[in-house]
Amino acid sequence: MMHSFEPHTPRERAGEGDKPVLRVSGLKVQAGKRTLLSGVETTISEGKVTAVIGPSGSGKSTFLSVLNRLADLIDGLQVSGSVYLHNQDVLNPKLDVLSLRRKVSMVFQRPTPFPTSIWQNLRLPFVEKQKATKPELQKEIQHQLERVALWPEVKSRLFEPATKLSGGQQQRLCIARSLIVKPEILLLDEPCSALDPVSSDQIEQLVGGLKNEVTVLMVTHNIAQAKRLADHLIVLSNERGHGEIVEQGPAAEIFSNPQHKVTQTYFQSESFQ
Repeated sequence: MMHSFEPHTPRERAGEGDKPVLRVSGLKVQAGKRTLLSGVETTISEGKVTAVIGPSGSGKSTFLSVLNRLADLIDGLQVSGSVYLHNQDVLNPKLDVLSLRRKVSMVFQRPTPFPTSIWQNLRLPFVEKQKATKPELQKEIQHQLERVALWPEVKSRLFEPATKLSGGQQQRLCIARSLIVKPEILLLDEPCSALDPVSSDQIEQLVGGLKNEVTVLMVTHNIAQAKRLADHLIVLSNERGHGEIVEQGPAAEIFSNPQHKVTQTYFQSESFQ
């Protein structure tokens, strides 16, 4: 049975005292004649963990890829609308994309360490951003590895290949690599989906401790995880053949009182462990 649908632009339930860092308006993404996302309107607040949830195929990962222009790398993808990081037009074709990706950094579903040493994985992005003396570099690398609770595990093997690390260790290294350039926004695309429960718990603890330093926007299929971590929730649906936001606002409010039938059905079908 088909659900009745609310207006295209759902009412956003704003949190008190939120400071906008990213504004998205009228966002539409197409792949040829197929519409992947349409009418996306949202504001990402500074210092919050925002979780993007919804069924497979609703455009969650596509949405993230637009925000730091990784969508540019997909042949045939057309993006329209507006995305502003403060007053900077993210979709401006003249924008320095590498600079943008330092401000809006992405960690993917599967760990993607560089095929080099643990040390080099962190050294390369750091020296690309700024000049540093060797003691400064050593201090910063240790600091970032401590932030992701990896330092005790790797301090004696910094010059070994990063690919020798476990999956969970690799993912924490990738998060450290993203953080070392001091981004304003950290995009996490299902960062725990390929990890065991212990590693997932370590990533969750890390994310929970990051929001005082960086704005986090994460895609997750794990509703229980979103409930544990998210301050703000964005719910996407594809029941009309394309991804669109059907509900968004403070996570606690939506989890306790979802307004849209799509959200209610999705919550009922998922586990809240």
